[in-house]
Amino acid sequence: MMCFEEPVHYKATSFDDLNDIISFFQDNNLQSGSSDSIQQTQFVSSSCYFNEENERKIRRMLSNRLSARRSRLRKKKHLENMRVELNRLKVLNRNLKNRLNLFTYHRYIVSKENERLCCELILLKQRLSHLYNHSLLSIDLSNNSGHQ
Repeated sequence: MMCFEEPVHYKATSFDDLNDIISFFQDNNLQSGSSDSIQQTQFVSSSCYFNEENERKIRRMLSNRLSARRSRLRKKKHLENMRVELNRLKVLNRNLKNRLNLFTYHRYIVSKENERLCCELILLKQRLSHLYNHSLLSIDLSNNSGHQ
């Protein structure tokens, strides 16, 4: 059966903390050497190698953490900017819909007025035609009565 451990959560490490960790490793490695001078020299040289390697690992880990933090902050800022832009576009869309509705209403009013004026034009043409025909008939009648 496999046992899973809780993930380790690291707090942000400062450069001072990093230097303290490095000096701790260096002090521990130097204090734990044997009394034999050859073994101590080999231990010190190998511990320097491990210290450099550990230092590089710790620096890289710190650099990765800082980079990840900056990336999260950039992502958070980008997300906030997108939310602001979304709200701005929603307001703009609402305003454009309102204007469209207003123009649609005005177009409807103008269309109805146009229909009314077209009907009035037809009636006036009919009336004018009737008056014209009636006046021609009157003129024709008066001309015919004068010739007889």
